This record gives sequence, structure tokens and C-alpha cells, in this order.
Amino acid sequence: MLQTLKLLQTLKSLDIHPYVDGDKLRVRDTHKRLTAELRAEIQANRAALLERLADGGQRTIETMYALSPMQTGMFFHSQLAPNSGTYIEQTLWHVADPAFDVTRFLWAIETVINRHDSLRAALWTEEGNDAVQIIYNCVQLPINILDWRGVSDETYQARLAALIEEDHKTDFDLTLAPLLRLTMIERHREYDLLFTFHHIVMDRWSVNLFWSEVRRIYAGQPLPPATPYQTYIQHLRHQSIDKPFWQTYLRGVQAATPLLAATSQPQQTGSLSTTMRAFSPTATEQLNEFARTQGYTLNTIFQATWSLLLARYTFASDVVFGMVTSGRTAPVQGIETIIGLFLNTLPFRVQLDATQTVADLLQQVAQTQIELQQREHTPLLDIQSLGEVPSGKHLFETVLLFQNTPQAGAQTPRDLALRAGEVKPGSTGYPLVASVVPGSVKMPAKLMLTYDTSRYDASEIGRLLIHWEQLAVNMAACAQQPVAQLSMLTQAEQSQIVDEWAALGGLPDDVVIQRQTDTRIYILDRVGFPVPMGAIGELHVDREQGTENALVEHHEFGRLFKTGILCRWSADKQIEQVGRVDEPGNGSSELESHRPFVMPRTAVEQQIAAIWMDVLRIKQVGVYDDFFLLGGHSLLATQAISRIRAQLLVNIPIASLFQYRTLETFAGFVAMLQANSQVMDAEFEEI
Repeated sequence: MLQTLKLLQTLKSLDIHPYVDGDKLRVRDTHKRLTAELRAEIQANRAALLERLADGGQRTIETMYALSPMQTGMFFHSQLAPNSGTYIEQTLWHVADPAFDVTRFLWAIETVINRHDSLRAALWTEEGNDAVQIIYNCVQLPINILDWRGVSDETYQARLAALIEEDHKTDFDLTLAPLLRLTMIERHREYDLLFTFHHIVMDRWSVNLFWSEVRRIYAGQPLPPATPYQTYIQHLRHQSIDKPFWQTYLRGVQAATPLLAATSQPQQTGSLSTTMRAFSPTATEQLNEFARTQGYTLNTIFQATWSLLLARYTFASDVVFGMVTSGRTAPVQGIETIIGLFLNTLPFRVQLDATQTVADLLQQVAQTQIELQQREHTPLLDIQSLGEVPSGKHLFETVLLFQNTPQAGAQTPRDLALRAGEVKPGSTGYPLVASVVPGSVKMPAKLMLTYDTSRYDASEIGRLLIHWEQLAVNMAACAQQPVAQLSMLTQAEQSQIVDEWAALGGLPDDVVIQRQTDTRIYILDRVGFPVPMGAIGELHVDREQGTENALVEHHEFGRLFKTGILCRWSADKQIEQVGRVDEPGNGSSELESHRPFVMPRTAVEQQIAAIWMDVLRIKQVGVYDDFFLLGGHSLLATQAISRIRAQLLVNIPIASLFQYRTLETFAGFVAMLQANSQVMDAEFEEI
């Protein structure tokens, strides 16, 4: 097979195209580049070429079915941000086994792909309709083979890094199956295998299942028939949305819980980066033992600590983050062995109380976990439509993922000796994704943060990891201690903040105090801990001035004056004001609600308004109305754009509706595109 693939690549590079005509093998050679040597090689590999080319030409549609809720969201966001690496996942394997059988490996990997309907899927959509999965009876994995046997070590590593980067930015055409590809790099008797796939067809649980099956087939082990992903999709069709629960659950949540931008200078051009921090073996065992004795999972422990971290960093007592669910608790037979995308992301809300003990908090988190798990099939877009956060705005900005996926079984004598390499993480569309890898006696637990470098810098991410670790270790010390007494600071940090930073420096203009040489300042969180760099707290001064109700007695710093000003420490240890304690939450501007209703005026405004009314199922749209405030969301935006493209004959990007949200501005943008299109048409003469 390897020789056949190399021959096909050579022919393609010369614009020579072999094809099957009945039982004959023909070649289209427009540029007359077919040499006698190539002709002889084609004849020598005639049978293998016929088999390979015939497989690609005989596929038919086996079935079609709907997308899962998470797939639907990914489908939209992939179109919204092309060539950005969004949802492009990579796995890099290194093979140094002299007995590695390339042909057998390629056969094994294609066998696994064709066992599972989800891996033979292409995604199609038509005007005004939801996207569907088209399942073909068989597919061929696109394979690119590179011969780098003469490349030096230093050059090899640089070229490999560049290849991975370029591959990560190369989108899949979602209308062409399979949504996977393989790059094989040959070097002496070793290989690097870069396996790339769109997250819409596989989650990480499925990736482990996939490579487990590849190993077993390579070793000659039989596999039972695969349970189709369609079984799970059919199960979802019979699930309903518990509207009363979600409306009550989200009552009062009017904006996402954000971690502010970096205190130092992030990168101008954003990309994704991941930083990891491992617990010590002692701390790992302490956490495992704490979970066992308290009767909770480690997932519950880390959900509680992540909510505390968000609260301490944002001066909040009510936080929401995204919880990634496996989706594999559904009552579908064989669900643990199905390859596909089962994940969903749900809003996890934690309301903190200063009187709570650790045990109280864990009980609340565990109960929320149970309630969400019972409703884990609910699409996030439907959930958000039942809440108070305006359409078009995120319900949360951070996502927590507990990595509890099946591991490959014991190796056999003929098993693949694959060693994992490092690749970039795939984008989720959220600026910060927190991951937990549980540990054991032999392997310490790990915390990871994958972040957008245009919003955060490495130093702030490093501090977040340390503080998260501190909260987890301190929580595991005693379940009966008050949550308010859990510190996230190291002893060195505490001393530095209190002893060095508290010396009076520049204060916000809103603070007027009698300046004295011994005046000290503190930025404290809601429970009275000094905040680290980047976290928000209320500014306190150790001077007894102000109204009586603004004076508080601190257990460590004595009598303090509460200024009511929210601040944080910057990277240069200056105080940055970010708001006031008594300010209302981030709501939408009042400007729109006070503007008069104005009917659509131009022909373009009227055409677009009619489409919006139909898609949003409303009776009228004014020129100042915002598509998302009218009830629109990403999937409805896709439908609206599709209709506008068809009716107004203009190729308009999906992202434009997020940029020009009101009818007036959006119609103006469409009219500009139409005018530009007419100018371009006038430059060409019909022949």
C-alpha cells in the first residue's frame, strides 16, 4: 500500500490523474509528463492502483441523520472562524520499531474508520434547514507521505514544528468525508505519524477507543460489531427540555463570570497555549483519600475549587463556568464503545456563602452535578435562551474539563509501539479552559490551563495554577473548616503582599485620605484575604476615617476603612481601579430601549427585516433593533445568513451579523457588498 500511495502522490504532483474505466486503468496526462519509467511503475502496480481507485469511486450514501447539540454548535463556529484551527485536533505518534509494518498499519487504521458511521460522515446544510450528517458506506483516509530521511536532526525538528503548525491551520471541508487525515513522515527506520481530525466527529474518549481498535486490528485480534453513533442521535430525538428547571436555575445570572485580561502585556496576535502544573505524590494521595472519605468524586472536589478560584479572582459570590459532560450516561446499549462526539457543555452555577463549610460546598456542588447530569442532553443554545444573559453573549467564559477517559489495554507481541508527541491543543471558542488529570500512586494529578494568548499571558496563567493547587490542597486538609478560611496564597505571596505592597503607593482618584508615612493599603477579597496580582478586591486603608458603617475590624490588619472601590494589583505593583462595589452588573446599554421604533426604509432593509421576522418568528423589526436582542442566536444567525445569500444574491460572511447587529448597520453592510459586486460585474464583458 505504501508504494501505491507514494506513486499516486508523484502522479498528482505532475498533474497526472489515473482513473478506473470499467475494468481498465486509464491515465489523463494533459501536460504530457508521463515518462516511460512512470508508465512501467504504473503497470507494475496496476492491481493495487485499481483497488485503491475503485474503492474511492464506488462509495454510496448509506444513511443520513441529524447532528447532536454539540456538533451543531461546532458546525456553526467552524464556519464563523475559518482557518483559525477551531476544533482541529491533532495526535502525534512516534514509531521507532524496526518491525513496524506500514502497510498493515494503514490497513488497520482504514478498517477502524470504516467500522464506525461517525467517521464516514460529511455535513451538509440547505437554505433554512438544519445541517445533517451524510454517512457513506466507505471512505478513504487522505494520506500524505513525506520522505525526510536525509534531513539533519535540527532541521527535522524545525520542519516538523512548522508542519504541525500549518496542518493545524488547515481546515476540513465539512462536506467531504472523512473529516480526518494522516501525514506519515519517514526518517531512516523511524516514522512520525500526525493524525488530524475535526472534533465534530470524535471526542477524546473516542480517540482512545479509536487507537485501541487500531492496535487490536494491527495485532490480528477480532473485534465485535461496532454500535453506530446513529443510535445515540436517535436517543436524543426523544429527549425534552426541562424549561422550568433551567429558568429557575439561571434566575439572576445576567452576565458571564469573566477573568479580566492579563495584568501584563499579552501577545498581540492570539494563539492557544497550555500550561501544566503537577501535584506532589503526597498531595495526590491526600486528594484521593479526601475524596474517598468524603464520598465524592475528584471531579466534585475540583469543581468546588475552581468555583472558589473564580470567586476569589472576580470578587463574586455567584459564579458560572462551563462544565463539560461526557454524554455517556445516556441509556444507550454499548455507549461506552461508540466512537463519536458525545460531549456537551452546561452552565455550572455555584452560589457561595461566607458561613459555608467545605462539606456544605461539596454537597451543593454534588447536588448540582446530579441535576445537570439528568439534563446533560440539553443544547446550550436552548439553555441560554431560557436565561437572562442577552443573546449573542456568552453564558460563561471559562470551561472546566475532567479528563477521565478509557486507557488502552495491555500490549500484545504484535502491538504498535506508539509514543505520543506534543501538539497544539484544539480551540474551543472560550478564552480559558481548565483541565484536571486525576492521579495515582505512580502518576501525580495534574492541572492544566489552555488559554488565548491575546487575552492572558504566561505569568498570570502560572499564578492561577498555583492558586488553584493551593485551594485544592487546603480544602483536602479538613471538610469541616469554613470555606472563608481557605487561602489560595502561598506563604511567600502572603508575606510579599502584606509586607511590601501594602506600603502606600498611588491611589485611585476616588480615594481621598490624609496621607501619612505609615498609612498602609490592602486590596481584600470578599472574605478578607489579600488578593494576588490580577485578582479583584475591595480597596481598604488602615486609617480610621469615613462613616461608621465603612469601618471594619480585620482579624489580622486591625481597623480598616472600606473605600467601596474595586481594584487589582498590576504587574508593576500599581493599583488599577476596575469599578465600584455598589455598581450594577454589566447590562446592555439603555440607548436602544429609548430609541423610537422606526420601520425599515430602504428595499434592502425591508428584505432583510422580512427574513429576520420569519427566522425569529416575530411580527415586526425596526431599523434600530438588534438581531440577538430580538432572540437570535448562532444557529438562527446561520439560517438568516443562508436566506440572505439566496434572496439578495450576495456572498456575505456569517461573522458580519455579529459585527453589524442592528438592522440599520447590517443592511448598510449588505448594500455596500451589493454595490461592490455590481462594480466588479461591470468590468467584465460577456462573450
